Amino acid sequence: MPARMKPKKGIRYTADQKRMVLAYVKNHGQGGIREAVQEFGVSAPSIYLWMGMEKSGNKRKKKIKAKTESKLDGLRVRQIQTALVALHRLGKHLGNLQAIFKSLL
Repeated sequence: MPARMKPKKGIRYTADQKRMVLAYVKNHGQGGIREAVQEFGVSAPSIYLWMGMEKSGNKRKKKIKAKTESKLDGLRVRQIQTALVALHRLGKHLGNLQAIFKSLL
């Protein structure tokens, strides 16, 4: 029975390390990614991800956060509509109460 291999834990790279690897890739042209993988020990998918983030100018987490915050489900929309109707009714009721109060003075 073969021994189980432990899964690798992700390595966290600093912004300076990322910039250094991306500069290396840019300076070495075609095949630069393959050379950077051998030189720095960074995975090719990580380099491609960093290159995409550099082009867009955004951080990955911000993109995901913006997508999730902009969506409203049907229940939330109905709750907002109900609250707006109730607020409109209260406004009418307040106007009536103000008229009654003025008549009492």
